[in-house]
This record gives sequence, C-alpha cells and structure tokens, in this order.
Amino acid sequence: MKKILNILLCFVCVIIIILSLAFTFIEARLLLSLDWSIYDNPANGFIRYLFRLVLALFALAIGLFEIINVFKKEKIELLLLLSDFSLLIMSIIIAIFSTNYVGLVCLGLSILLLIIKLPIFYIKRKHVK
Repeated sequence: MKKILNILLCFVCVIIIILSLAFTFIEARLLLSLDWSIYDNPANGFIRYLFRLVLALFALAIGLFEIINVFKKEKIELLLLLSDFSLLIMSIIIAIFSTNYVGLVCLGLSILLLIIKLPIFYIKRKHVK
C-alpha cells in the first residue's frame, strides 16, 4: 500500500513539475517582456505577474521536494504537508480569480496531491510511535 501511494505521489509530483515549469516559463516571459506595463495601473500588473511567477516557482519547489523526500526519507514530512496545504489555499484563490480553467487544474492537482499525501503521512506517523 505504501509503495503504491509513493508511486502515485511521484506521478502527481511529476505532473505538477511539468505544469509549473510551463507556467514559470510563461510568467517569466511576460514579466521580463514588460507586458505588465500596458495595464492602466502598471504596478498592479507587475504585482499580478510577479505573484503568479512566485506561485509557479513554489509549486515547482514542492514537487521537487516531495520526490526527493520519497527517496531520501528525511524528516521534512510535516513541513511538506504544511506547504501542500498552502498550495491548496493558493490554488483556491487562483481558481476564484483566474480564467480559462487554469485555476481548476491547479485546484484539482493540489487536492489530488493532498489526497495521496495524507495517508502516507498517517502511515509514517503510525510507525514512528
């Protein structure tokens, strides 16, 4: 059971890494090409693009650290679980304010990551005690 959950976790994390790399490229290109300067309020546009880039980089880091944690067995499970919850909160905010179903994809992937992660966290905590 634990091996199947770890395989599913790695699969979902690879999908998250691929999507976050794509979004990182898109948002960094938009930020560096000064696309935010065409808004009525350029500072507001810059902050929007910057936060979307930070979110994509955060999702990339979570995916990488989850895969590293599966193979290294370090003691960062609680930190990763908290970061997964924060990714879920950010995905809910993106789902509310985004268009073209990007927010729903982010929300679905973060929920799937938590659904797989919670039993693994419970199994690890059960064996520690």
